[in-house]
Amino acid sequence: MAWHNRYIDSIANSGLRITIEFKRQDLLWVSPKPIAHPRTGEDIFLPLRLTEKVAVSPNVLDIVKREPAIVEEEVEEIAANGSKQKIKRSVEKLVWRLRQPHEFFPQKPEEYAEEHPFSKSLCTGGTVVSEDKEFIAVKKRSTVSINSLVYRLAVGMTGSETEATRYIGRIAADAWEGDNDRAVKLYKLICQAKIGYVLDEKVPPQLKASASIGQIVESVVLRTACLWMGIDPNKPLKRQRGRPRTRSQDEDGNATRAGEVIQLTLQPDETVTGKLIADFLGLPKETNLAILTLSKLAEILVMLCDRELTTDAELLEAYLEAVDPDWRTKVAAEIGLEDNNEEKTNPWIILGLTSDASLEKVKAAYRKIMRQVHPDTSGLPTWYAQTVNDAYRQLLEELGDA
Repeated sequence: MAWHNRYIDSIANSGLRITIEFKRQDLLWVSPKPIAHPRTGEDIFLPLRLTEKVAVSPNVLDIVKREPAIVEEEVEEIAANGSKQKIKRSVEKLVWRLRQPHEFFPQKPEEYAEEHPFSKSLCTGGTVVSEDKEFIAVKKRSTVSINSLVYRLAVGMTGSETEATRYIGRIAADAWEGDNDRAVKLYKLICQAKIGYVLDEKVPPQLKASASIGQIVESVVLRTACLWMGIDPNKPLKRQRGRPRTRSQDEDGNATRAGEVIQLTLQPDETVTGKLIADFLGLPKETNLAILTLSKLAEILVMLCDRELTTDAELLEAYLEAVDPDWRTKVAAEIGLEDNNEEKTNPWIILGLTSDASLEKVKAAYRKIMRQVHPDTSGLPTWYAQTVNDAYRQLLEELGDA
């Protein structure tokens, strides 16, 4: 659970983080009885109405607090005569409790707010949306801080800064809603405790803090980016493979080099030939690279990178450069992105589909082609990937899945 940015180290890293503004809902606490101002003695009802539509109060995240406390616990002890007996002892443990009313009032001058008598850090407000006996839902503006590179990734996936900001805002708002739901459950759990608190060890893990809102946003964006590039974010990570196999010469005495999948041979005329030395991507061992299309070779290159077969990827890229220095442009031509004429701007043609293709086929085709043209793995210019991305979004809108 986030429990506000005051619990997160927010030291600014110049240029490394960016702040996004968004709208979200908050839950303001309704006090069961008036709270006495510790200095004036005035009774204050919470939430405090600033206007007909605007209210302020501690929110559900402010009401609950985790802190160390001395508690009595019963333990079993073996007496000198060998008998077992239960005794009580005082120990320090972490507990969850509700804040006391006086804690909501400022203790230092810098904690005072102009519009209400409560501490700025333990009171929030917004436009009232709905209300019940325990909480009032309000709308308010908020911000989330995320890594600037994650933001750029979101811009790349959505196509613009405006869409990326909206996308991140929706994720952050959903994360806050989840935090509020968990906090309400924890609040009710504490209210039901006869001793006034709940031991931290007794609180279900799903009701405790797990990440800041910013961390949740970053995780969602990164997982989505993995899927966007055809990478399974749930796939277990494997350790780096051992040293690749190498072969200094083939049976004819020609110099060779091999990884786990690719073997290249330098011929006497200084041309390079290559073949598969293991089954890969549906192709059998001993397949001659020369019989494969450039787009198929590009697909193999991306898969080698995905599987962290670094040596094989380097060998295949060296083969492509040797047989055709202009291979990147020609790969784009093979998949229909070499120019901007009317035919090649048709989203169905760009994804290699007919207009009667299903939504599932559109998504599958998009993932496959993006693996071939994504600039981080293919080396192709970024506009190739942007063209595919634009075509995909257009088809999603046409098929009603935008």
